[in-house]
Amino acid sequence: MSEKLDILFLHVPKFSNYYKPFDEYMFINFVSMGLFALADITHAAGYKTKIVHLGIEWICDNDFAILDYIEKTAPKVVAVPIFWHPQSYDAIEVIRAVKKRFPDIIIVTGGFTASYFADEIIREVKEIDALVRGHGESSILPIIERAAACPGGRDKLDLSNVDNLLWKKYRPDGGFEVVYNEEVFFASNADLDKLNFTNIALLNNYETYKNSFRLNVAYSKRISREDNLKITPVRAYHIPLFIGRGCPTECKLCAGRQKNQIKMNCSGAVIMRSIDKVCDSIEEIIKYGFDQVIVCTDPYPDKPQYFIDLFRRIRERGIEIEMFFESWGLPTRKFIDEFGKTFHGRNSAIAISAESGSDSVRDKIRGYSFTNAELFDTLDYLEESRVGFLVFFTVGNPFETEDDLDQTSQLIADIKDKYNFVRWLTTYPVQIEPGSAIFEDPELYGVEKMFYTFMDYYNFHGTRESCLYTNLGYRVKGYFKDEPELTSKAERVDWFSAQISRLRCEKFCILHPDPETARHYCDRQHQIYIEAGGGDFDKFERKSFV
Repeated sequence: MSEKLDILFLHVPKFSNYYKPFDEYMFINFVSMGLFALADITHAAGYKTKIVHLGIEWICDNDFAILDYIEKTAPKVVAVPIFWHPQSYDAIEVIRAVKKRFPDIIIVTGGFTASYFADEIIREVKEIDALVRGHGESSILPIIERAAACPGGRDKLDLSNVDNLLWKKYRPDGGFEVVYNEEVFFASNADLDKLNFTNIALLNNYETYKNSFRLNVAYSKRISREDNLKITPVRAYHIPLFIGRGCPTECKLCAGRQKNQIKMNCSGAVIMRSIDKVCDSIEEIIKYGFDQVIVCTDPYPDKPQYFIDLFRRIRERGIEIEMFFESWGLPTRKFIDEFGKTFHGRNSAIAISAESGSDSVRDKIRGYSFTNAELFDTLDYLEESRVGFLVFFTVGNPFETEDDLDQTSQLIADIKDKYNFVRWLTTYPVQIEPGSAIFEDPELYGVEKMFYTFMDYYNFHGTRESCLYTNLGYRVKGYFKDEPELTSKAERVDWFSAQISRLRCEKFCILHPDPETARHYCDRQHQIYIEAGGGDFDKFERKSFV
């Protein structure tokens, strides 16, 4: 029998997608870093707490049923974050199923996407009782304390004065009013240092989590875990490392930009954990068997003293780990020097997002921009320093045209031919993120979009056509010279998606830097899926966890 719980945190991936190189696959497989800290808060306060990753449970047991698990564990609160928008449909369907079967359980959501669409979600999804908008560290404990002290379920629960909370006050007639608490919490550096982001033991089957997912983020469901690991260039057991929050700049494609941080969190301030606390987390991560950390916080790439000090401290403490570092601009030479001294394995690398081969396009969409000449100067130094690196590109950018892709293709070819320490070159389509500049002001960037509301994302991700590699949900006006005259926006967007997908397959395959080799690989891999019971998109049926 499963142990009784007070609070259950559920990570819900997007369970069922289709893309020919992966066949049917799961997406959004990494747990958001803050979820471990929230779970540790309730655990440390004495409440029985567990994180369940529904994708992991499916890998362990294809017949796992979350409703049966909840029946056995009887939590008072179920928290289902909606951090990334591809989770929208699956998370809401799980929430609805839980509330239907267990109407007295308090259901809470939060996270990046939930925060952005907070007003709509709390009103439109009747099964959600409360929503944390912004930082949740001061909210989660009062919620479970009051739920535990209130035997009457949601109808008698009073969540007044809980920070950052929207909640439903239910009436005797079954209706409700939405209460917007005035209390606002924005975590400080000291607040972050009090948190434990690495109580990984709270995640059910965390060993399977460690052994299953890599940076390709898609988990193909028709092949074994071992075969999944073969189709990623990274072999390390890695996990995201929480460094800090906030952004001081404005990349046009990114929802994490400063203006959106202010909108959701009431501040765009950059807050970082102390260096020794970060080192403590790394040591804890190593104890769980991980051998690489992923860092995706780099608010001041031109002023890297924080990371220089961190790398030196890692060496002083004798910590042996590999690092995958996502640079928000171009890393300085001093940063590269210290990185190279600290992380020695082949899996350690610095990732640079060049976006486009065009200096002009890059300058218009990036907060920290740079020229191709500056990029090559940095790559020269990385090569000279024997530090591995990756370069990421996007296609379908605003201000870009089909002709600009020749520059992107040439830049990729030049990097591939010139450098030995390039680990990976890859190109993805632009995703229109809620809260990004192109989402909030599409006309300014020449974008025609299909998504406006949370329910637009929910409905899209509930269809079998919702693969973000192929169905983009937007169009850049004037991108193609031979664009046909189409009367409806949906037709124009679908045509644009099809053309971008075609160009990616022909020129920028994500599976291999050489498109011809990639096509042969893709065909061979697809045959494996067919033999395993998968096949063409026409045979694909969208599934969910419930």
